[in-house]
Amino acid sequence: MKDTRLALVGFSGALIIGLAGCATAPQAAPAGAKPALGNEVVASADVVTKSGAFKNPLDSVPNPSEDTIYFTATGNNGKGVFRVPAAGGAAEEVATGAPFVAPRGIAISTDGKQVFVTDAQSGQIFVVPAMGGKPSPLRGTQGTAPRGMDVVSMGGADVVYFTGSDPADGKPAVMKIAATGDTAPTVVAKGAPLVAPDAVVITKAGVLYVSDQSAGSANSGAVLKVMGGTVTKIADALKLGEPGGVALTPDDGVLLVSSIDKAKGTDQVLLIELSSLQTGVVTAVVSENHAAGGVHRASGKGLFSWADYSGGGDGRVYGIRLH
Repeated sequence: MKDTRLALVGFSGALIIGLAGCATAPQAAPAGAKPALGNEVVASADVVTKSGAFKNPLDSVPNPSEDTIYFTATGNNGKGVFRVPAAGGAAEEVATGAPFVAPRGIAISTDGKQVFVTDAQSGQIFVVPAMGGKPSPLRGTQGTAPRGMDVVSMGGADVVYFTGSDPADGKPAVMKIAATGDTAPTVVAKGAPLVAPDAVVITKAGVLYVSDQSAGSANSGAVLKVMGGTVTKIADALKLGEPGGVALTPDDGVLLVSSIDKAKGTDQVLLIELSSLQTGVVTAVVSENHAAGGVHRASGKGLFSWADYSGGGDGRVYGIRLH
């Protein structure tokens, strides 16, 4: 596989991205200057899946120690969960085949010991030991048709935020549940303007950002903000990755949205500076791909991972690190 590289540099609530190996070395923005959002400055993003019996990765997540990236894909023994060294190497199976039907979204506990996987066709979230073992259903998620997830620590315990359908009435919803399971999830928001909610991420202040495949104008994609039970649209007319992907910079200043250039059909990452809603687009390296998938960041850290369903033929998983 081609070893491509991209670099990202964080600056006071914004993200500056550009091509590694530029003729002129990137310079830090002057004190007090507002950085651009785009391909202006570089650091590195590497293809980490150098080999292994897998294809069509959908979503990926780094573990908290930033040494391993977990992802959903298809292997010789069926669909399931795989892992690969964050420094790059051979991907290996963690858990594949039954009871998975169509594993999709992935997240990891804040201690790195459990991997959570959404499976909309089986209608529930599964929990897999990070070191390997049989998946088990997360109690209380049956019938929710889950799609995307984020796992955060609240009050000393992990909570899973996820998108899907409220089992009580089938309406599209954003829900939460204890990582140990419960009798039923708590609905955070449901119904319009949510249409087909997908990826979700939560800030330290408890604000949720959700990508929705159909909530935009003319049935396009959109990014929604969920705060205090109120849902508002912050980005419209998007073609989102499938599955969707949203992640936050460590300071919660910029939202990264996995998406596709509608004119060219190539992958891109939309950047939204949340304080101003200023946007920019990253095309460097990612535009070599055409089937954008999920993106996540290691809990409390700066390592991101991003998946493309078909890059290089069988698909690629990237590790992207902020300076």
